[in-house]
Amino acid sequence: MSHPSHSEQATPPIPSTSKTGSCVHSLHSTNVIFSRNIKVAAFGKAVLGMVAAVEHVLGNHVVGGVASVPVGAMETAQKFYPHHLPSPDSKVR
Repeated sequence: MSHPSHSEQATPPIPSTSKTGSCVHSLHSTNVIFSRNIKVAAFGKAVLGMVAAVEHVLGNHVVGGVASVPVGAMETAQKFYPHHLPSPDSKVR
């Protein structure tokens, strides 16, 4: 399996929203349509910040999901990195 070169790696998506509320993101020269149909599955120490970023970028297109973090990770993040946490109304649990 070959890895993408630096110039082929994904750039941050720039959404364009249609009148129907769907959103088109470009990823590796492929358009991906989001229409309130994204479910997030995440695990590991750093996922709290990742979930927050996904929800920030995709907004109301995220409809649910689950994040699994090690015991104590939530408390540590709340103490030292509260700005990296998903919002209290996050759809990801």
